[in-house]
Amino acid sequence: MNKIDEYSSALQDLLQSRIVIKCGKKTLKTGVLKLFNIKQYFIKLYIEVEGKEQTVLEVPYPFAVELQEDGTCLLNYKLSAMCNNHKASMHALNSYPVKTANKMYDNFLIIKSCN
Repeated sequence: MNKIDEYSSALQDLLQSRIVIKCGKKTLKTGVLKLFNIKQYFIKLYIEVEGKEQTVLEVPYPFAVELQEDGTCLLNYKLSAMCNNHKASMHALNSYPVKTANKMYDNFLIIKSCN
């Protein structure tokens, strides 16, 4: 199974359910996942927020994806997942200065069902 199929199957179980999307300790979005689209290096999540129209959350492809037993989808953006914990690669990645990083840089994005 290739990576795009992994992302698709993990998100398929969350369709039409109320979800909470967190990055670290911060909650990014809460609402009903209506649709997702995977193309051009991004995953677009179409979320219907209470009392508002649909919003779109666009996230880059993660390095790894996990579907846990409780239905939580874990998108892994950790540098260790990118280089498979290879010490020389980790040292090289950590030696570069981080000027302005995305909020998902070296972090997890958690998509949890509230149903």
